[in-house]
Amino acid sequence: MSIPFELMVEPRVISMLKKVKLRSRDKIEVLIHLVIWLGGYLLVNQLVTTQMDFRSDQGPLWIPILFGTIMSMTVFYSVAFGAVPVLLKKGGSYKGVFQIISILSLVTLAESYVDYEYLIQYFSTEPEGFGSYVLYNGVFNFLSLLVGLTYALIKYSIKNERLQRLLLEEKLTTEMAFLKAQINPHFLFNVLNSIYSKSLKYKTPDLTKSVAKVAQLMRYMVYETNMEKVSLQQEIEHLKNYIEIYELRLAKDDEVRIDFDCFGRVGDVMLSPMLLLPLVENAIKHGIDPSEQSRISIILDVMNGSLNFSVSNQIRSKQVDLPEGPSGFGLENLRKRLEVLYPGNHKLTTKQLNGEFLAQLEIKFN
Repeated sequence: MSIPFELMVEPRVISMLKKVKLRSRDKIEVLIHLVIWLGGYLLVNQLVTTQMDFRSDQGPLWIPILFGTIMSMTVFYSVAFGAVPVLLKKGGSYKGVFQIISILSLVTLAESYVDYEYLIQYFSTEPEGFGSYVLYNGVFNFLSLLVGLTYALIKYSIKNERLQRLLLEEKLTTEMAFLKAQINPHFLFNVLNSIYSKSLKYKTPDLTKSVAKVAQLMRYMVYETNMEKVSLQQEIEHLKNYIEIYELRLAKDDEVRIDFDCFGRVGDVMLSPMLLLPLVENAIKHGIDPSEQSRISIILDVMNGSLNFSVSNQIRSKQVDLPEGPSGFGLENLRKRLEVLYPGNHKLTTKQLNGEFLAQLEIKFN
């Protein structure tokens, strides 16, 4: 029941091609920004030198024009890449609005101060107070703010649509892989039921328990994973069944230890299915060598509205002969799913420390 090699490789190739396209798209976007700002600078410079009441006799006009352009860029990019991401986060509307107001106020005051104290000789010969500069710069910076806000909202809307489409493509690819690689699950359930009945008849409790665990594992993967949300308790039971089934492969004298500890009110949490198993699969695949002493530590903690899941394993030169994993999702696919399912509310980190590989997942719930 292993997935064909070409089906496992294809998503990785597609992912690499998409990354190349994204890098190319980013370069084009940067080039467009440079052209627009340069064009705006040259246009303002032309207007100032031909029509507006600037005093060119006091020195080169590119100095105040360049300074004003830099201030407009500061407002634009601070709003687009700083305030808007905060604004779009759940519960971050007040912070986002506060940041936008702060950016507009601080940049306007700073620009007006520099204009009034150091660049006043370039402007009109008519005496003007500091308030006039604040009003003038405030209007232009507000326009930059609106453009930055519009740009960011359109950009994030396109990004969200792209992520949704990517998730759909990944789901369809996974479903197709399972359809091509798996026998009808109802047939397998019937076979397992027959084996289970015979194990009861011939009084083989170890076999009976093992078959029951395999049936539970398959039933969860085939039916429960189609749901949008499952209880955390179900995910925990699924992980325990997976670990127990793996331990059937081990001999009695193998020094392999897998610890699984849970803390907090796990019964109150609902989450998307199959988000925890890839980390456990990865630890077993890379961290267990039956010929040596091996240990995997799994800790799950629910606290203050967030789920913290950590898996650590010793780094081995040999790997056990496991496929990419029955979940159908490697770590790379897990990152993509988290980005779509919990945008801005998750953190997945991996690191090597003192001969161990540590994977940590944090999911914040509303």
